[in-house]
Amino acid sequence: MAHRCRCQVLANKIPLTRASHSKRLAAILVALGCVFPALILGGCSEYDQARRIYVQGRYDDAFGRMLKMAQAGDNRAQYDVAMMYVQGIGTTKELELGFGWMIEAAKSGNIGAMNELGAIYESGVGAQRNLPVAFQWYRLAARADDSIGQFNVANMYARGIGAVSYTHLRAHETDSY
Repeated sequence: MAHRCRCQVLANKIPLTRASHSKRLAAILVALGCVFPALILGGCSEYDQARRIYVQGRYDDAFGRMLKMAQAGDNRAQYDVAMMYVQGIGTTKELELGFGWMIEAAKSGNIGAMNELGAIYESGVGAQRNLPVAFQWYRLAARADDSIGQFNVANMYARGIGAVSYTHLRAHETDSY
């Protein structure tokens, strides 16, 4: 049985055919009050249903649903599938598949995946340590106005990563001024 939003359940409790005008109006207002926010916020989306199933501890079912959405291009689901593969939740632990989905999610615009890839490349856990690549992923997140990405970029700048160092500039100066 497919899950229905609480909004749909509430609206269906008042039969519209035999209800008085005030009850019909109340049912319509309940439906509109729930449907419009759901449309704007995606409150009853397929993704939200899969997340709800995950929270309920039905990991295998959640993984199957997330994988289907990830394959269809949903970058939120791509990120979740990546994390589920990496942690072995709802599926077998497959670091390479998780890393691949993480890259796909980041390339699709998922800011969490961008920061995660930055952390992976910065730490060298899960991939070979590569600070310039880490900086690039953090910078993409920062450019998307993400405060975590901005912090990570600032932190790397403070450590001299991602910026041309003063000694590097001095080595390339010429005496022709």
